[in-house]
Amino acid sequence: HLPAWLNEEHPKLHIVKHSDYIPKEYLPTFSSHPIELNLHRIGGLAEHFVYFNDDTFLAKAVSPDFFFKDGKPCDTCIETAVTQDDYANPFAHVLLNSSGVLNMHFSKKETVRKNKSIWFHPCYGTAGLRNLLMYPYGQFSSFKFYHCPSPFLKETFRKVWEAEPEILSRISANKFRSSFDVNQYLMKYWQFATGMITPVSPKRYGYYEMGKEDEKICRAIAGQTVSLFCMDDERVHDFEKSKTRIKDAFEKAFPEVSSFEK
Repeated sequence: HLPAWLNEEHPKLHIVKHSDYIPKEYLPTFSSHPIELNLHRIGGLAEHFVYFNDDTFLAKAVSPDFFFKDGKPCDTCIETAVTQDDYANPFAHVLLNSSGVLNMHFSKKETVRKNKSIWFHPCYGTAGLRNLLMYPYGQFSSFKFYHCPSPFLKETFRKVWEAEPEILSRISANKFRSSFDVNQYLMKYWQFATGMITPVSPKRYGYYEMGKEDEKICRAIAGQTVSLFCMDDERVHDFEKSKTRIKDAFEKAFPEVSSFEK
């Protein structure tokens, strides 16, 4: 589905349909998980790529080394417990399942020992205390959820598919989300466990609930207080009011029409 304002002829734009990269035996799909788990199959995709969702935004200009340093994705590895506040939402199960696959292939004690500079990096600040507190537990529970643009290596996707082809194939065949799924966070976790990240501060991320934190969203846009952020719109009481206010903030911060717009 393409927005009416999109300049489809832009030379830097490559529009990809599901049928262009997802194996036909998994189509059609109405779940984001097969779409994400097969991203590495996109023709021409760079070995180093960044995955954005539709609720993630850049608040200011960034350079390539914001996402990759020394050939590794810049990410924040903070272990935490899985919690759930909605019985009908399978998301917590998906996170736990992703950790479950990780535990099937990695010893937590050995992984942390080999990657101390990642697990206990000072750039995490006080958030890094979680890793210390979670260390006595024998297996990975989950990792702190920063819903923002994620840098990946295609090689990570290939290795996970090689390690668990049956699990990923079964999930890719699901037409709708299931509490037995894993998602692209498995790839992030795999990069953590293999030491294939460059640690960065969690303060670079912003996460705001639309409707409840509109003021913070507008300040983040106008003041560029974070480089990138997620704007969650799941529980908005007055969507039109919030949308108008946030749209005005974007237009004031970025008054020029993008070359990707008609």
